[in-house]
Amino acid sequence: MSCRDDFMGNYPPGATNNPDAPWNQKDLPEKLFGITVSCSLSKDVDITSTDYDPLDDKLECPWDDYTESEYTPSKIIEFAKQCAEYMLSNKDYKVKSKYGLKKMIDSCTGWNTDEENAEQV
Repeated sequence: MSCRDDFMGNYPPGATNNPDAPWNQKDLPEKLFGITVSCSLSKDVDITSTDYDPLDDKLECPWDDYTESEYTPSKIIEFAKQCAEYMLSNKDYKVKSKYGLKKMIDSCTGWNTDEENAEQV
């Protein structure tokens, strides 16, 4: 091989067949791994309640008051999954849209609620 061959291939001189060069590296095959994902979410909301202590103006059970007026994250995830399943089964979407809906369904599946809590601020 001449220096000219390297330059015509846009490689640095002498690097065409270098086994350490990125273009000569082989990608590892995909392998399946099990992982656990944990996410912590918070949201400030205003709620109304009649279940409070009038002496110190504290809610008795903020979580119950919250769930009466708002959807919990787990309910939101379940609703998103149901919407995607409904959309996928009731209309013939383009391939890209079908892929997105299937990914939404897969992404919404399998979540477990580790902890739910509400505190008065």
